[in-house]
Amino acid sequence: MMPVVDGRATFQALRADERTRDIPVILLTAKLRAGGAQAWDDLDVVGVIAKPFGPMTLGAEVAEMLGWEDV
Repeated sequence: MMPVVDGRATFQALRADERTRDIPVILLTAKLRAGGAQAWDDLDVVGVIAKPFGPMTLGAEVAEMLGWEDV
């Protein structure tokens, strides 16, 4: 859990600042609910990675979400 502000507030702050508004955002969360709506469904994020994640595949997963070629 993030202290002081949550992921939604952090995302909104990034989007509100012209220096960071175009940076693609990938969320890393422990709060993945099975089925149904998620808390971030209305956010313009590139993707979501649920904990626990595979450290050996994390780089490839991020690269795929960002549309990068071979990493």
